[in-house]
Amino acid sequence: MSDDDISWTEKKKWTDRAVKYYLTELNLPRSPAPLDVTMRRAAVMMKPYFTLFRNYYPLSNNFFYYAHWWHPVIYEAQMISGNDKEQDIAVEQTDSLTSVILQDRPLKMLLSREGMPRYSRFSPESANIFDNLHMLHGIGDVSTELFYTLNTESVYVPGMAITNRLFYPTNSASHGVDMDWRFLAVKKVGKDPYLQRVGVNLAWLHNFDRRVNERSDTYKIIPAYYRIIGPNSLVIIDYVRELNVEKNMDTANFIEIGYRKAVSPLTVLGLGLGVGLDNDSPRFRATISYQHSVIYPFYPFPWKDED
Repeated sequence: MSDDDISWTEKKKWTDRAVKYYLTELNLPRSPAPLDVTMRRAAVMMKPYFTLFRNYYPLSNNFFYYAHWWHPVIYEAQMISGNDKEQDIAVEQTDSLTSVILQDRPLKMLLSREGMPRYSRFSPESANIFDNLHMLHGIGDVSTELFYTLNTESVYVPGMAITNRLFYPTNSASHGVDMDWRFLAVKKVGKDPYLQRVGVNLAWLHNFDRRVNERSDTYKIIPAYYRIIGPNSLVIIDYVRELNVEKNMDTANFIEIGYRKAVSPLTVLGLGLGVGLDNDSPRFRATISYQHSVIYPFYPFPWKDED
C-alpha cells in the first residue's frame, strides 16, 4: 500500500498476491473467513465471560485496543489519500493522533470494517485475517475449562455460552474432583453499549467424591451488572444465590460489589464487598486482592532503552 512504485490500479492485484502467499506459504495462517463465521463474533476480549485477561490485565488489554486502532486507521489513511505525496501527509496527520488516543484508549477491539471500511471493501480477505488475529489476543492461559458459544448477541437476544470446568485436589485439605457446568448470557445495554452490560451466570456443581457432610450437587444463580468506568477500571455488581455444599446449611443469598483497577501494566488491585441476606449467608464478606505479574527474564517496566 505504501510503495509508490506500484501504481494505484495495481494495488489490488499485489495485495491479493500477498494474501495468497500468506495463506499458502505460512505454517499457521489465520482464516480469511469473516469473524462471524470463525468465532461467531465471540469477541474474546469484550465479553464478560472471557474475563481472565480483560479483567486481570485491563491496562495491557487496552494497549492492544490502542495498537489495533492505529493499524487499521493507517491503512484507511492510505486508501483515502491515494498513491502520491498526499499519502505521506495523511499518514503523518493520522499518526499525530496517537498521543491523544493513547491517553483515551478505545474500550473495545475495533473490527476492520469499523476502523478501515474502505480497505475492508478493497481486500476483504486480509481484513478478515486481521480480525481473526486480533480477537485471539489474550488467549494464552492453559486451563481445564471448555467453552462453547451458543449464539451471537443480536439487538434483542443476548450472547449465550456454556462452560465446563474441572477442579482437581492440590493439597491435603482438598478431596476429590469437582465439576462445574455453567450457562452464561450477556447483553450490552445503554447508549454506549461498550461501557456497560448485564448478564446471568447459572452454575451446577457436582462433587464426585463428597464427604459425609457434603452434598453431591449444588447450584449458583448470579445475575450481574458490569460497567467500565475508565480505561483501567471495572465495577461489577451482582446478586448471588447458592446452595451450600454442607448439608447442615441451606441456600445462601448475598449481594456483592467489586472494583478492579490496573495501577500499572503489571499490577492490578481489587476490592470486593458482600452482604448476606439471610441466616445461612455470611453476614459480611470482604475480599482484597493484589496481583502482580512477573515477566521472565525480569525486564524492567517501563521498558528502558539500552545506553
